[in-house]
Amino acid sequence: MADEYGTSVPQLLKLNPTLEKNPDLVMAHSWIVVPDGSADTTAGEKQIEVAVHTVHLETARMPAGSTLGAFAQAHGTSVDRILEFNPQIKDANFVAAGQLITLPPQEQQFNHPLDVAHSLLGKTSTEIERVGPLADVMENWVDDRTDCASFVTASLIESGWLQRSQYASGVLLMEDNLRADPDWIEVDLQELRPGDVIVLSNSGEAHAHTVLFLGFDVAGDARYIGSNNLTKNGPQVVSYGVADLGSYTTGFSYQVSRAASPFAP
Repeated sequence: MADEYGTSVPQLLKLNPTLEKNPDLVMAHSWIVVPDGSADTTAGEKQIEVAVHTVHLETARMPAGSTLGAFAQAHGTSVDRILEFNPQIKDANFVAAGQLITLPPQEQQFNHPLDVAHSLLGKTSTEIERVGPLADVMENWVDDRTDCASFVTASLIESGWLQRSQYASGVLLMEDNLRADPDWIEVDLQELRPGDVIVLSNSGEAHAHTVLFLGFDVAGDARYIGSNNLTKNGPQVVSYGVADLGSYTTGFSYQVSRAASPFAP
């Protein structure tokens, strides 16, 4: 919940002192106070209803003679993350042997762009730029109504199919980067594989939109997922679509051996 609302566990506990006794046990449909998300720090708070989901966090005891840094390293995390999930630790340099420590959840790792895209299905580009796996990659100055190339290249970067320096805010720059990369080749629609990049035309503009190829459905239509315009003036939303031959401008296929994705048909 802290990630979703752009805050931290200690801040949620500060706003909701009744949770401090057991922050890992928050009942579904209870109401808690969260920051309002405004850049104005004086703007106040708002209440939200806790969704119906449960996160089970593991715990471990501090070994005798160890440090919090060594403990964090042994559990694949950092001291800062340990402190975030354990507000009862007031001094990182003094943690008693045998003290029970809540382990932060492991951050999700992706090796396929379709896995990244599906983890964000239904999210707006505004939300994705603020929190989640692509928040550190997508630039928030890009217009949230034209975030398609930003979303596609960020998904490829997060899954290791592109380098961070190849991030592109626009379709044409993305195409130039892919053409210059020996790991990618330009292909016809029928040669695409799940996770490859599609460039589509729109209203006569040949390089207007880009998405990730999902696969061909039973009717032979090319299905995709991407950051799409579902309303005229609202932000783009990660959603599905169908690419027909009339709108297909070009495609780019990743030539390096790729992991399978459970989301590819």
